[in-house]
Amino acid sequence: MSAVALDLPSLDAAQQRLFEITAGRHFPVRFGNDIWRITIKAAPVAWSPEVSIPLKISGEGCELELAFSPGGTLFERNAEFQQISGLSEAFALAIRATLSRELLDAFQTALDAGVEISNEKPTGSLLTLAFGIEDSKGAREGDGLLRFGAETLQRIEGIAASWELTLNESVSEARVAAAFGVAFLEIPVAALSSLHPGDCLVIGDASAWPYHLWVSLGASPIPLGYPVTAAQPKLHTLPVSTPMNDTDTQPSPLENLRLPVLLVAARREMTLKEIGALREGSAVEIGVGEGIPVDLQVNNQTIATGRLVRVGDKICASISEVRALPSA
Repeated sequence: MSAVALDLPSLDAAQQRLFEITAGRHFPVRFGNDIWRITIKAAPVAWSPEVSIPLKISGEGCELELAFSPGGTLFERNAEFQQISGLSEAFALAIRATLSRELLDAFQTALDAGVEISNEKPTGSLLTLAFGIEDSKGAREGDGLLRFGAETLQRIEGIAASWELTLNESVSEARVAAAFGVAFLEIPVAALSSLHPGDCLVIGDASAWPYHLWVSLGASPIPLGYPVTAAQPKLHTLPVSTPMNDTDTQPSPLENLRLPVLLVAARREMTLKEIGALREGSAVEIGVGEGIPVDLQVNNQTIATGRLVRVGDKICASISEVRALPSA
């Protein structure tokens, strides 16, 4: 059997680089009171745009092409335009721009650049950024191509990492055990080895409570990246405390090593999609009443348990049980 030659489009180095840094990323677009989403995808082989708008992005000649899903909001807008398509080209361009204003505003924000309507189509070699438009319920509203030159590519290279990344749907629904920590501390091995029940480990100022949370999906805790906070609980006040100190003897070089310790105040089984949906202003319930339980976790293993208390103007972890340090 003879081999069949496939006539597939090839990507030059610049287009390949563009796809690598943008594929699967998305950014928001506001329509009325709803937040929609523009998601970057692979460019189609065949393309029949219904609207073509010449643009200037920071002065560089570009072009935006759009096609709409039948029955959607954008399709209905375009259908209204088609009924008056006998108007002059200048007026038709103004109407196209009005119909697409929200999309232009979204690109202006995502690129951190001035985006304006141009009176002439761009010339020369252009790169293509393909995208899909989804409404607030995830329904496909349309597709588009943004064609641009080298200056806009440099801008995208510098800013695309700040766009959000879309998870594969099957992956995003996977459930994982998430540990939420109120503090992430580096503590010397010597100090951890001398930890006893009754010690109090200072974790921060009471005036800063509630603290921003850390999340651990395994051995390495990471900050959420924005101020998601622990829901406001009550803290028990200890009348007397015994601070945790380093050993009085001269520590060995090994004991000078510091271990990363996560103070876990809540554990939840959540989907990756739910974790990714946490935003600034979100709150995670970590306990009710007084003496919120906490675990001191090293390398995903609990080395001590205790509870959150207030000692003067500090928030501390009052240790109730100490376990062996995890083996290397």
